[in-house]
Amino acid sequence: MKKLFTLGLVAFTSFAFASSLECAEGSEVTVYIDDQQFEGVVHLEIENVSSNALDVHCARNVTEDIDGGQNYFCWTQCYLPGADLSPTPSTIPANSSVDLFSAHVKPQGNQGVFRATYTFFDANNPTDKVDVMVNVYSTPVGIVAHNFENEISLISPNPANEYTIVTYSANQDKNSKLVIYNMLGAKIEEVELLEENGVVKVDTYKMKAGVYFVNLVSDDKIMSTQKLVVTK
Repeated sequence: MKKLFTLGLVAFTSFAFASSLECAEGSEVTVYIDDQQFEGVVHLEIENVSSNALDVHCARNVTEDIDGGQNYFCWTQCYLPGADLSPTPSTIPANSSVDLFSAHVKPQGNQGVFRATYTFFDANNPTDKVDVMVNVYSTPVGIVAHNFENEISLISPNPANEYTIVTYSANQDKNSKLVIYNMLGAKIEEVELLEENGVVKVDTYKMKAGVYFVNLVSDDKIMSTQKLVVTK
């Protein structure tokens, strides 16, 4: 009888501490960028798997940084590089997901590794959380050979007005797509890539003037990011 009680207690404890929050991209995301690239951007989709709406904060813990580089994050809105906590939570409805988060790394021409853990937690219960480690490697142009088959090689015209053409190479075994976000991390457009090497025309005439980020995503991981400027 005592043994049965102990097993039941363990099962109850495990259930009680199950997190209501999950990250669609998993617990760790790794991105490679060129050291001459203006900015590397990592987007995360945060899911609320509970039956109640949650007010969720984001906290940043940087464990390694690129010397001479700069980084910041956005959670509903973008914060200054020195901010490690979103002062205002974002509400995630029950059984829903949001793509409000983006981590931004500017290598400023320097090589190195940026590594940080982003914690998304319930404002009313900080122990109800999910941790996601983000790794961004800034390397010389052409060093990361395994990234050649998943990259955006050219966006032209850029700046764009009516449209732009995105030239890419992608591994078709990895469910590749182009995803465009604005500066606030909101998804603007998503295009499935049907060929290993090709071009995609993106109509920009409906987009507001500003800066956007075009990401090549394979197996739900961002493999390449380029900046797109839209003018009016």
